[in-house]
Amino acid sequence: MFSSVIALGLGSASIASAKSSYVTDFTAKYGSVAGTSYSCNICHTTTPALNSYGTDFASTTIPSHTARVFDAGLETRDSDSDAFSNLDEIRAGTFPGNSASKPATTDTTAPTVSTFTVPATSTSLTVSITALTASDNVGVTGYKVTESATAPVASATGWSASSPASYTCATAGAKTIYAWAKDAAGNVSASKNATVTITLAPTPPPPGPAPAPEPAPADEMGAWVGTWLSVTMRNEGFFVTGVGLDNDRQLTKGHLNINGWNPNTNVLDATLYYLDPATGNPVSVPLPLNYISGSVHNFRVWAHVTAGDVIYGFSALIKGTTNGGVIVLGSLKTTGGYHARVSTDEGGWLRITGKVTPEANVPASINVP
Repeated sequence: MFSSVIALGLGSASIASAKSSYVTDFTAKYGSVAGTSYSCNICHTTTPALNSYGTDFASTTIPSHTARVFDAGLETRDSDSDAFSNLDEIRAGTFPGNSASKPATTDTTAPTVSTFTVPATSTSLTVSITALTASDNVGVTGYKVTESATAPVASATGWSASSPASYTCATAGAKTIYAWAKDAAGNVSASKNATVTITLAPTPPPPGPAPAPEPAPADEMGAWVGTWLSVTMRNEGFFVTGVGLDNDRQLTKGHLNINGWNPNTNVLDATLYYLDPATGNPVSVPLPLNYISGSVHNFRVWAHVTAGDVIYGFSALIKGTTNGGVIVLGSLKTTGGYHARVSTDEGGWLRITGKVTPEANVPASINVP
């Protein structure tokens, strides 16, 4: 035993004499423990290598310890860092230089939660934990926070190996929450509690259903049936040529006849009559006016129609004055419009204005049926 110690202190002295000297001192100091055989293995892993106890035994820097003396300074140390002092291990017949060899104990001491704090108020169900600390005679192995004052068992779910940063409450309001700690032996601490008042922001109501389209005044819109309007159509746009873009401006006059009202589809049936500027031939184009909103005296419509290879679309404001349920005065004005001729790459703005006119003013040249 202690051949390395001999090398440190005895120079060329024999291993046998060193073993006799230190083992004799050790046995004289502590006696023998049933079932344990101490020899060189008390201080060595394999001779001459020292274990942690042998290193401390030979040390000259440990307070209250004289090198190569089995004294109180060495006894109070835990050389192998297994939570047991060297003296406790020797008394138990285990090896103070081997962390795998340690006294079999029954730990009945529960941990102590020393600090547990949370904010006084929270705007979330998840409450931050400002501090949670605990201690134990052997070591804390788990932390748990609950809303119940009943101690959780060590085998319950929800224990964490480290102090949690937050806890989520089930509901809002004034809450008392409890912190617990446990150790490896299954001992659970007494709780330490803290209070918090949780106030949540009001939950916005779910969006309601989309508003239904405003129904047209079915009993009144029929007043427009049979009404004629003299209209002026202005096409202002462009067309593509072989050398670039040319302006395209046209002004066409015609007449619009409202000849029906469908309350189921909210459509005013109308026909547009005019003379083709290029040929002078009469043209008639069905032009359904789709009701958007408003009253019989002031309402909005939209239209989209194809005439040959030209597409027209617009929205318009129509105003009217009734007398005895008949439109006697009125006007139409587009609030936005377009036209496009796909075959020639023409397109641009479409503007239409019009005024209510007596049917007697409608020229026969437009060939109204």
